Amino acid sequence: APPEVALPVEVAPQVPLELVTGIGNDALVIHIAQDAYQGDAQYSVRVDGKAIGETFTANALHKAGTFDILTLYGDWNTGSHDVKVTLLNDAWGGTSDTDRNLYVESASFNGVAITGAVQGIWDDTSGAFSFTEAATVNPESVTETPTINPEPVLVRQDIDWDATSTAVMAHFNDTGSWGNISDFYVWR
Repeated sequence: APPEVALPVEVAPQVPLELVTGIGNDALVIHIAQDAYQGDAQYSVRVDGKAIGETFTANALHKAGTFDILTLYGDWNTGSHDVKVTLLNDAWGGTSDTDRNLYVESASFNGVAITGAVQGIWDDTSGAFSFTEAATVNPESVTETPTINPEPVLVRQDIDWDATSTAVMAHFNDTGSWGNISDFYVWR
């Protein structure tokens, strides 16, 4: 009998996940990938020491160039906030192909990219970065500062206002037009 040849086993590709958790007006979006070894990487996310959501499981593979999209909603106060992404189930089989790792591929806060967020998390320590919630201005509370004309206005004291108004009224009665008052100044 001919020797048996093992056929390659097809493994379904891991499809990136889109996960959403939390409640609030602010959105912290983290792109996560993994090196899977003997199972997927599990991780947690904390903002200012408080867990957002529960334990997450990565699905996208770093070497495939894909990432999961994790959107965390909350209401964060004005100022700087610290984020920690912790790999919960690190595994190491002795080589780079037998190692479970987690990667923060990018992050954004309310649509603005967070610099310093991109990093690999190689063990059970946390990857850390921060974002800043800017103060918002209520447009209703903003009052406009009046524009002040920097040129002084010269008010002539030698105009006979009674005679000028009489001339303007006479012009109006004759033509039906007010005209330009400066054309009718009567000087004293």
